[in-house]
Amino acid sequence: MRKLFTITVTVFLILSACLIIFFDKNTSDFLSIVTIKQNYQRLMTEDEELSITVYMSSNDSFVSEPSNIDSLYIMDEYNEMEVGISDIRSLNYSESYQNTDYFAYVIDLNFQIINIDNYLLELINANLEINYLNGEKVILEIGNLSLNFRSYENPTYIDVYRMFALYQVVDFEYISGIVLGITNKTGMDVSISNINICNSNVTLDLDNAVLLSNIPSYQADINDILGYSYNPIGTSDNQTSLELIQDNLIFIPFKYTDDIIRINRFPLIIEFRYNQLNNLYYIDDFQFNSQMLGLEESSGRIREFIYNYQGSN
Repeated sequence: MRKLFTITVTVFLILSACLIIFFDKNTSDFLSIVTIKQNYQRLMTEDEELSITVYMSSNDSFVSEPSNIDSLYIMDEYNEMEVGISDIRSLNYSESYQNTDYFAYVIDLNFQIINIDNYLLELINANLEINYLNGEKVILEIGNLSLNFRSYENPTYIDVYRMFALYQVVDFEYISGIVLGITNKTGMDVSISNINICNSNVTLDLDNAVLLSNIPSYQADINDILGYSYNPIGTSDNQTSLELIQDNLIFIPFKYTDDIIRINRFPLIIEFRYNQLNNLYYIDDFQFNSQMLGLEESSGRIREFIYNYQGSN
């Protein structure tokens, strides 16, 4: 009886040890880091930062500690730029994706290292490379970047008093156009020739812009506003200038060059002519929709990096 008890205890201890090793290997040997590929359009003024949201399968890893970082780079196939790290912040939020719990963090990047002005950096399918003091490296796919580094002082000839986006739904919700309320403060002729949002895949279609007499709902159908069926895919030459009277409420539809893409934060650079001179009016990147999409809703744009801890097999 005593021998049977000893054998039973021994088998129990062996099985327990095996289970501990098994679960430890499956939870501690690697770290899954998930990103959602985005379109980042920013007007980068002095000391402005770029924030990248990432999701980690652990809320206690050296990877999320800024003091462990040696250097960072943003890059694509053709360009590379070293950037600084301001912070890695926990959002105190987690969600489950494909049977794994992920913890949300924000990586705040700064550009104090380079000290540039009047420069446009465009990266397609960009990566964020993070090099750590222990020699380890993490490479995250973050999407497309258009960063316009510029100091500016707006002219006083015009002013924007209203701005919001209209949305349509295909497989996802996208911006169909924007409503702009613009005041001509000169009492003279002012004409807008172009509005740029720093995204080569999206054009503000001035040729199909219309003046509004009432403020539409953000869910208003673009075809009802324009009075005809509008194709959001294509290009616009913008041969038409918008002539501004004192107060102007304008709807400007979006043209997507190839495919409709999801964007919700971007700057606007208004090109206009006054007194026979060309002028620029800058609106710093404005967040039209602050809704944070979860991992499940973004599954088609999710990219994963697996970091294997040193010493694991």
